[in-house]
Amino acid sequence: MKDTIVKGWLEDLNDLYSAQTNTYDICAQAEATTPGIHADECASVNIDTDLQAPNASRKRRVSSPSPSPSPLSSTLSKDTRPHTHPKRQRQAYKELDHEGRGEEQGYRGRGRSRSHIASKYTAAMSTPTPSLPKLTAATTLGQSSVTSGSASKRSRSPARKVQDLKNAVPPTCFFAIGHTGVALPDAAEDLRNQATKARRLKGLLDGSIRLQVTPYLDPCDAQDDDLFNDKKDPQSLEILAVVQRVVRNTTRCVEDGKSEASWGEEVIRPLLDLAASMTGDRATIENITAMNIHPKTLLPTGPGIVEFPLEGKRVDYGMYLEPTETEAKKIAYLHRESTGPDDLGLNQTRGYLQDKPLLWSAEMKKTVSGHDPLLQIGIWNSALFQRLEQLFERRRPGIKMSDILPIPAIVIRGPAWELYASYIVDEDDRGRVLRGLVDIGSTSTVIGVYQILKVLEAVTRYGVDRYWPWLSEALLE
Repeated sequence: MKDTIVKGWLEDLNDLYSAQTNTYDICAQAEATTPGIHADECASVNIDTDLQAPNASRKRRVSSPSPSPSPLSSTLSKDTRPHTHPKRQRQAYKELDHEGRGEEQGYRGRGRSRSHIASKYTAAMSTPTPSLPKLTAATTLGQSSVTSGSASKRSRSPARKVQDLKNAVPPTCFFAIGHTGVALPDAAEDLRNQATKARRLKGLLDGSIRLQVTPYLDPCDAQDDDLFNDKKDPQSLEILAVVQRVVRNTTRCVEDGKSEASWGEEVIRPLLDLAASMTGDRATIENITAMNIHPKTLLPTGPGIVEFPLEGKRVDYGMYLEPTETEAKKIAYLHRESTGPDDLGLNQTRGYLQDKPLLWSAEMKKTVSGHDPLLQIGIWNSALFQRLEQLFERRRPGIKMSDILPIPAIVIRGPAWELYASYIVDEDDRGRVLRGLVDIGSTSTVIGVYQILKVLEAVTRYGVDRYWPWLSEALLE
């Protein structure tokens, strides 16, 4: 059917040509001159624009053969006629078929004929197809092989994983728990040891609640005497009630596919509040999902960081320390030394939390997410280090930045909890390292929740008893 349509168009073109020059029928002469030629090959002839005059007669007239060959016949000889690739023929047919149905009537109404469409076909078939260079073993790809458009697009794409921070300024390198090629600083090693010891099963549960907790344990664990200690904490039953509720809520969140907000309200926040209460009144947990890094100059720079979504540059929770009255006065003195409205506070935020020391942060993802939680932790802790470096340069210009104690971080992926730490290792570019330390536990089981509580207690005590005393002496004294 397509061949018939194309041939009809070509015959119309022949009418136009015959009306003015009294020459052969185009397709008839082509088929007579070159046996076996197809109509679509005829269409690749370059036809003079004068033949497409809108006022030309459309009545079919076939003149008598002329003794001299038509100028068109020479272009259709076997040696010179174009060899069209089948794929290009099919593409041209497809376009013609689409236009032939809807455009022909419109062209007729505007005084234009099907010869307009045929000219499109002619142009399409005669346009050379760019060829790809032949690749050989010696072929190399240089920077010029990448177009500016694609390079620009990649430069604007946001960072997606923590490994992207190694090219930031200052850089942050990530190392997993089992990496043995990079030594841990002493303070980070101590933190890891405390967390590992805290999550051990031996003596994990108070013996005073053994009867109440046994129904919720695996039969093997219930019969393990080493699982219980000899302590009698008056709050043991209250803690057990929270633990049981967290396990039930975890099951509901998993089975119902609840949102991260539900995970945070029903599973994460109760555990964090309980951990804060186990270390006294000074540590408080804060929801900081809407707390941006301020000022923006604290953010690491580099490809992908600026384009990274705003919510990806902050975390979900922070454990802060409530300063004493004396400490609050010393912190207020820092404001009098500030160089501007953005030079405030002890951390990377602004507002009611800016004068509270940040002990550790937590970022949660209910399952696999488009945002890497380690990337968010890396950006967040890098900004905190940037702020501390500014304070030390003004207050203690001779201090080594690598002496700043590690900052812990908790990453929560559904029921699973993990402990990480950030620290500074290089004095030249002040490179940061985000290091995995310990798999804490899981909220899917009672024992897992108790493990998480014990580790959170140990990490918070590290902040209260070691990190903050060192920081306050270095900055406030």
